[in-house]
Amino acid sequence: MNGQVVQMETLPACDFCRLSGIDTRAQYDAKTNFGGSWANMCAEHWVQHRASDQLGLGLGQKLELKPS
Repeated sequence: MNGQVVQMETLPACDFCRLSGIDTRAQYDAKTNFGGSWANMCAEHWVQHRASDQLGLGLGQKLELKPS
């Protein structure tokens, strides 16, 4: 499905880990289960806070590093 994966030069920090002072790279940019808010999330926080199991336009994307 189109829009499920985005390749990036660098991965952003996980927004939830950053709140705890931990520097973890995000693997997802997705809608959360907090009333429509979006966040960059590591795999652990995506499982905890995702609004949907599915990825795609309007739901979220898996973030990957661009090949060198």
